[in-house]
Amino acid sequence: MIDQDEPHYYYWKHEIPPDICDAIVAIGEGLKMEAGGLEVEGFQDLNMRDSKVSWIGDRWITTMLHSYVSLANKEMWNYDLFPDQELEKCQYTTYDRNGHYDWHADTINIPNIPLKDEEKDDLSSGRVIRKLSVTLQLSDNTQYGGGDFEMISTNGKPVRMDDKCKSKGTLFVFPSYLMHRVTPVTTGIRRSLVNWYVGPPFR
Repeated sequence: MIDQDEPHYYYWKHEIPPDICDAIVAIGEGLKMEAGGLEVEGFQDLNMRDSKVSWIGDRWITTMLHSYVSLANKEMWNYDLFPDQELEKCQYTTYDRNGHYDWHADTINIPNIPLKDEEKDDLSSGRVIRKLSVTLQLSDNTQYGGGDFEMISTNGKPVRMDDKCKSKGTLFVFPSYLMHRVTPVTTGIRRSLVNWYVGPPFR
């Protein structure tokens, strides 16, 4: 589904059945969970990010996500993506009470911005960047409070995406260079699955 008001993302609401979402949660919870905070000088910076993550590489999950991202890319952006998209495992993420992820982008390379000379050199060495990000909502909005997914819109203002991506089974695809955040969870646990799709730098 294309959103005409904010044409920089693509989503499917209630797309993945609840039993599939629950199966992914079971896999993620069965793996070793680690702190998802950003490390600064050997310490976790919980002011920026407070979450727990595990890494899922099951082919049926990576293939499923790839099919949706490929369709969204074809419909909206037509970015140059590498065909082999198993370079990064999926990140299963949980946010407990006060868990959050402050404003950030998944990549810093932005289209239509000329590369510096040193960045041009990286092209010949096989440098890749994240171009599209995908989030699969694994918790229903009745299972937690807070934990809102927000993006910076084209006019520079924060936009809360509650009605579009907070329901269980919803897939949400957006360019990795867009600033976004998860606000602090107030009750319950927010669970999601994210992945990133890569290609050569924009130029």
